[in-house]
Parts: sequence; structure tokens; C-alpha cells
Amino acid sequence: MKALAFLSTTMLTVSVVYADEDSKLYFKTEGGAAFQQHVHVTIPGTLEVDLKTEAGPRFDFSVGYQFKESLSAELNTGLVITKLQDVGRHDFYQIPIMANLIWQPQEGKLGPFVGAGIGGIEIILDPNVLPASTDSDLVFGGQIMAGFRYRFRKHFEVGLTYKFLYATTAVSDSTGASIGPSLTHSVLAAFVCKF
Repeated sequence: MKALAFLSTTMLTVSVVYADEDSKLYFKTEGGAAFQQHVHVTIPGTLEVDLKTEAGPRFDFSVGYQFKESLSAELNTGLVITKLQDVGRHDFYQIPIMANLIWQPQEGKLGPFVGAGIGGIEIILDPNVLPASTDSDLVFGGQIMAGFRYRFRKHFEVGLTYKFLYATTAVSDSTGASIGPSLTHSVLAAFVCKF
């Protein structure tokens, strides 16, 4: 949290000092709740089950560039934390690294937007019982998003975003189990600085 506060303060300071009328570059931070659908788990020759999950937080950071009046591209990363309701009570982490394309059809103080992105997602399974070990796998993924933003100052916006994150099946190195695909819905509050 200290790193997030430092990064946000630094970007805010930079945007205030260097912002001009034609600001194209922006920094966005988002946070909210993540709701993961049941996760399909297959352990070869032993078990095949859909596991329920518990909701958790999602935090996102993006750097973007508005190259057209209504179109921008951004590099997005973050952290999604949920929990599997299995014997190991695994914490289920997703770290997306996405290239997003955002379309905001109208200029003004309040405007809707839609977007989509593709990239990689690091899946980490961390058990809360011993002697199991942590597993991770980098998989392909994508996301779609929609929401609105409100410009309350020349270079600052707040907003609300819905994101749907899809991650392909991950494979555990220690057990050979396949986990996924993973489908996660998130509702996030956003803060945008243009500079």
C-alpha cells in the first residue's frame, strides 16, 4: 500500500507540473472487488471438479496515450486476489499484463467508454496448509471493459469500470493438475491523471 501511495503521489505531482492543454499521456489507478466464477480443476486420473471461489480485491495500474480524439491505447497491469474453496484453501492470484484499446465516443465532462485487451496472466496458487508448495504458470488472457469517466478538473478524472478477465488453463508443476479457464468479473473505481 505504501508503494501504491508513493506511485500515485508521484504521478499526481508530475501531472500537475507538466500538464498542458494538449495532454495525451495519462496514468490510471483502479481498485475494487473481484468475483471469480467457479474454477474447473482436473487432477489426472484422480479428480475433476468445479470449485467455488470467494470474492476478493482487484488493483490495476495503467499508463496510456490518447492518439485520437476518442481512441487511446494503454499498458495495464494489476493484481486480482480470490480464494478457492478447496481442501488446501488456496489463495488464487492473477497478475494480468495487458495491452488495451479504449474507445470513448464523446468528449465532455461525463463520458462512457468501452475497451478490450490481450496479453499474459501470471496465475499463482498459494495453499494455506502444509506441506503443499506454491505453484505458478503464465497463461494467455484477454479482457473486455466498459464504464464511464467524469472530468472534475482539466487533467483529472474519476470513473467506474466493469472488467471481465479471461485466463486460459494453468497447469500445476507439482501435481500436474490443470486449473481453469478462469473467468473473473470486477467492479472498479478509477482515478486518471493526464500529463
